[in-house]
Amino acid sequence: RTLAKSFKYLAAAMAKLGYGFMLLILQVNLSHAELLYFKAISEPDKVVLEWATGAEVNSDFFALQRSSDAIDFEDVKVVRGAGNSSAEVGYMAVDEKPVDEAIYYRLKQADKSGNIEYSELIMVQPYHMNFYHQVYPNPVKEKLFIRLAPDRTKSVTISVFDQYGKLHAKATKWGFQPGSGHLQVNMEDYQKGVYYVKIEDGVEVETHKLVKRQ
Repeated sequence: RTLAKSFKYLAAAMAKLGYGFMLLILQVNLSHAELLYFKAISEPDKVVLEWATGAEVNSDFFALQRSSDAIDFEDVKVVRGAGNSSAEVGYMAVDEKPVDEAIYYRLKQADKSGNIEYSELIMVQPYHMNFYHQVYPNPVKEKLFIRLAPDRTKSVTISVFDQYGKLHAKATKWGFQPGSGHLQVNMEDYQKGVYYVKIEDGVEVETHKLVKRQ
């Protein structure tokens, strides 16, 4: 970040002297891969992950990594980068280890000079889990939002547990109007780690796994 800021100040000074072309090259080389998207598809016996770059400079490899707690990661696959490219390049990797709980994936991007960058996390639920309610964002930093299914909002109890089973919050809500089933939990003061949100709607009980980060 300090290097990038230094180049930014240098850019402003050199632009006044007519060195805009040289400046553009310096700025482009600060980022070795422009990630366009990163997505995952959960299937019965594997997870298929796809990503694409819009440009790569001196790119070496992408390491696909997975974690159950969004803290400790392990490599799943290593895919060779395109080196230098100004066109869109698509990539795909398959995690053949079946997912039986929520798993977090990220990309580790490395260039040939040894510089490392990480993508944002994406979460994948097991293929057989089909939740009625939505809990987001995940990972969460401050406010957690819960969007209830329109037909399951007469009476809802929300409970938040940590990974050791300790109850941190519990509330019951009644009488939602159709389409207005939105709740939020302030998790700003929670310690980082794995938590579980249990939603009891009078028909079923859902348990959503999430990660709190600082």
